[in-house]
Amino acid sequence: MTGDEDTLARGAIEHSLSQEGMGSVWDIEIEDAREGYARVAMSVRKVGRFMP
Repeated sequence: MTGDEDTLARGAIEHSLSQEGMGSVWDIEIEDAREGYARVAMSVRKVGRFMP
């Protein structure tokens, strides 16, 4: 793997996250991304009647 491939992978996951709607709702954060690997974190919080 090269740095260019890792940069492309990071850009792809950031673009994908920016284009879909649930990433911001779930506070998804990209912790690490490189070719063939991505680690994300998300926050779960109580909202409305769907969670006790």
